[in-house]
Amino acid sequence: PGGGLSLWVELDAPRSTALAAIADRHGIRLAAGPRFGVDGAFERFTRLPYSLPAPVLEDAVSRLAVAWQAVTEGHAGSDAGLALVA
Repeated sequence: PGGGLSLWVELDAPRSTALAAIADRHGIRLAAGPRFGVDGAFERFTRLPYSLPAPVLEDAVSRLAVAWQAVTEGHAGSDAGLALVA
C-alpha cells in the first residue's frame, strides 16, 4: 500500500500505552503512540500493522476488541496465546 503496512489510529482518549499493555495479555503486540514521539506525545494514537494473512488479522481484531473493552472498562483480563501482530 502507498501509505505503508500499518494504520495510525486515533483513540477516543489517551490510552494507547494501556491498550498496548493489555493487548499483549491477549496475544497482540502493539506499538503505543508515545514510542513515536517525545514527552508523552501521541498517547491518543496506536500503530496497527496489517501485513499478516486475513484469517490471522481477523483473529487479531477480535482479540484487540476484547483488550480495548478491558481498557475502557478497567479490566485486565487474559486470553493468552501467540502474538499475532508485531
